Amino acid sequence: MDQSKMPIQSSQCRAARALLGWSQDDLEVSARVSKKTIADFERNANIPYDKTLREIQFALEAGGVQFIPENGGGAGVRLKVAAPRLLRRRVSRFDRMATMAVAYKDREFQLRLSTNILDDIDRTNHGSDADFEKSMDDHLNLILITAAAAIDTPDGHRVDDNGVVLLTNDDFDEYTGPRRRLSARFVVGQRFIGKSPPHRRAEIVQIADDGRKAWVDVRTSDGLLIDSAWVTFAQFNQHWSLA
Repeated sequence: MDQSKMPIQSSQCRAARALLGWSQDDLEVSARVSKKTIADFERNANIPYDKTLREIQFALEAGGVQFIPENGGGAGVRLKVAAPRLLRRRVSRFDRMATMAVAYKDREFQLRLSTNILDDIDRTNHGSDADFEKSMDDHLNLILITAAAAIDTPDGHRVDDNGVVLLTNDDFDEYTGPRRRLSARFVVGQRFIGKSPPHRRAEIVQIADDGRKAWVDVRTSDGLLIDSAWVTFAQFNQHWSLA
């Protein structure tokens, strides 16, 4: 097993809380894990299920600590340079899109992820915007940690000029289960003509596939954004024809 993905130790949990200045009550609120479970874990009276340990770890990492796996010198924990913080969130079941504004490293970023990802994490099909909002709240720590990793990629290619970060199924592969069969067939550089007046010409400049649909950006030659949405290829072809 990858040591970086091994469950945290009770001593790490105590040390992380101390670095953050958190009480067990604070951790209970952030992790949505009972204080008794946390207390029993920290005094080695009981080892929680792996899912519960992950929720504890996600909460502490989102709070601003980094866990160091045992590598010959013993497992440890240290403070991060920065931690992402939620500013606001919105979800649209109609658009199949969840968006979150996040403050990170003195900058605001906008996270976008398909609501299909939330369905996959929860192993269900949410039926309302309220259900998706609850799912976003339940998995807030995981989303924030994942977003920070995407923003911090060495070449910064995950962040566009407007500070938008698209999170895909690949980012949550460990938590969403087997990847679904891809439903979209797009190619960057494909040129299209709009089927409706004024029949604009444009080309695909960005694609991200979450396993069911693709997030497609269509822009004119001078960079003007014309169309951007989660769509299947069939849906896309209702409005565009190959040039």
